[in-house]
Amino acid sequence: MKKVSLTTLVLAACQTISTPLTESEPATQNTCTFTTINGIALPSGKHYDPAGREIVFEDLDWGWYLAESGYYENGQPVVIYSAAGMQKHSKEFQSFVFHHEIGHFKLGHLRLDLPVRGTILLQREKEANCYAIDYFENVLKCSPEQMKSIYEESLPYWPSEVPGFKECLGK
Repeated sequence: MKKVSLTTLVLAACQTISTPLTESEPATQNTCTFTTINGIALPSGKHYDPAGREIVFEDLDWGWYLAESGYYENGQPVVIYSAAGMQKHSKEFQSFVFHHEIGHFKLGHLRLDLPVRGTILLQREKEANCYAIDYFENVLKCSPEQMKSIYEESLPYWPSEVPGFKECLGK
């Protein structure tokens, strides 16, 4: 079991690329970029749950899921992920999955007293997607093309539509 603390990682960065698009369009286009360690684009900086505990990321090759968030018995918030599964995807998608899981913590979805089935589960997935979309658009300044690519890469993981993705874009 490899425990990865975000305190030592600086992985995602934004840069502005100046390239003329057309004469009528602005000359500056935002593009978010990601750095990987061992092929994984973990979030940069520290992230905390609502109680102020640092969220850690652990690579456990434990099944077909890419990532899942929860708490250890000692109260440590953790995102468990499968490096083997994640490495099959783009850096943008990997980072989106991690920020989606961070969203579950930030939005209080992991409280034990809340039911997690049916429409409530679907609503939580939508909210976590909206959290990640907001972070990608407003903090990382990802381009619309990058957001479209992340959306398309997300489709195989949902039965019909990625919850909230289209609704939350551009808000």
